[in-house]
Amino acid sequence: MKNFLIILLILLLCVSALVACSEAEDPYEGVLGDPSEETVEVSQWDRLENPPALFLNLTIENQPLQQIQSLQNGASWQYVSQDGSTVGWNADSPHPLQLMLSDFNPVTLHLNESEGYIELEFSVNSPPVIITAKRWPAEFATESQDIDGVYNLWEMVELSDKTLNLVNNGHSYIYELTVEWPGRGRAAYVFRVISEN
Repeated sequence: MKNFLIILLILLLCVSALVACSEAEDPYEGVLGDPSEETVEVSQWDRLENPPALFLNLTIENQPLQQIQSLQNGASWQYVSQDGSTVGWNADSPHPLQLMLSDFNPVTLHLNESEGYIELEFSVNSPPVIITAKRWPAEFATESQDIDGVYNLWEMVELSDKTLNLVNNGHSYIYELTVEWPGRGRAAYVFRVISEN
């Protein structure tokens, strides 16, 4: 009988230990993967699935500030998905001159007998590292023009601290801004500036 009580006491202690272990909180509950691995924080910038939008803040003498969102014309981008994997995509687009001949409503800025400037503003606070600006005379984008012969007849336009100066010289231009965020991708933005003298 004494042996029976000792065995019963040992059995009760084992059962109560098992119950206590099963009720204890698991410190790794809800954590995926190996608990010894470090958790890496992924920022909202890293999860951004598309390049930032570009806003053109047009300032012309004696006129109120105009803010217009530019058309994105092609991009290459990568981001971190919800499961932590890196996803990348590419979107080709027509040449800016072809785009002006298509049936879309181009983003157009008007210079009315004045000079002005455009300040570039992006929809996120992570500034791009490289911005290049090209322009073509708007008359290159006409039905009568041999577009293939003028694709490479662009000129570089100087930017100063994300500001593009516009000269009202009586000519209209088609602009393409190529913006790069190293490690993330690039995007091209297109708009037209019409001089009205």
